[in-house]
Amino acid sequence: MELKDAIRNRRSIRKYLDEDISYEDILEILSLGILAPIAGNISHYYFIIVKDPEKISKISELAGQDFIKDANTLIVIISDDNKLKSLYGGKGQIYAIQDTAAIAENILLSATDKNIGTCWIGSFDEENIKNLLEIPKDKNIHIIISMGYPNEKPKESIRPNLYDIIFFEKWGNKVYKPQFYPLFKNIKNITDYFKRVFEKI
Repeated sequence: MELKDAIRNRRSIRKYLDEDISYEDILEILSLGILAPIAGNISHYYFIIVKDPEKISKISELAGQDFIKDANTLIVIISDDNKLKSLYGGKGQIYAIQDTAAIAENILLSATDKNIGTCWIGSFDEENIKNLLEIPKDKNIHIIISMGYPNEKPKESIRPNLYDIIFFEKWGNKVYKPQFYPLFKNIKNITDYFKRVFEKI
């Protein structure tokens, strides 16, 4: 699958087939996940692969999301935020969130490439999940990703028209200036042109 197809096909999947995802596929997905950009090139993140149905069911309860219990695998993304805070102060917390989010997106796209459905879970009882998985108190759970082979046709993704959210050179400016974009200098009505292009994406 080409990258652009994986991006277009990725959806949040909440219904899964009763089929096992191999550790080989999971490890390949995680190996691509950690190629995401991270602040200062500092390794501060960890993963827990959860396949035990009892633990998955308990995490489903602690997240208040019933669909999670039917997932074959959960990936719990953990960060030692203090590693970044010691270098970047208060910004370290923000960088930890950004880093794990970038890693998570790589995981979602890599799973999509293998026709594995995923859902990004950001709301959960962190302290009780830490206790369940014996995660040290000084570590933070940022994201949980549920995984399974899809058993549903995903809904269409609703996104704004790209033209409506792009400005040129400064906030609010919709005026195209050919000197900045010479490729389009011979096009008379650039606004209509961009609208047509964006509608095709």
